[in-house]
Amino acid sequence: MRNNKPSLKTLEAAFPTKGKTLRRLLTNEAAVWQHPAVTALVSQCYHTPKLAHARMVALNAELECFGVEYVKGSYTQRSPSFEYCNTGDSYGTTIIRFVDGRYRVGDWGTIVERGNYA
Repeated sequence: MRNNKPSLKTLEAAFPTKGKTLRRLLTNEAAVWQHPAVTALVSQCYHTPKLAHARMVALNAELECFGVEYVKGSYTQRSPSFEYCNTGDSYGTTIIRFVDGRYRVGDWGTIVERGNYA
């Protein structure tokens, strides 16, 4: 099974001083549910959100971004669906989660350029 989460080294290079915290959120389920942004989210929900969404909310808070956003891909165009922490710049470095469970550090603008999004 391949690793589907960025390494500590990759995270630290992209987000100096935040790598350890981000890696812990990516690898430790308990850390996600204990994060203040996630506990606030859960208190507002009728049903508990899925772990993947809760994880993105925690990562968004740590990166001090503007929310978690979703881009729907196209099966016929082989474009991936993904969600990302919105930095306010489509080419700003962020954390991206693809629907197949892979997490990547990068920018979402480049992904959209490669695919055909309506």
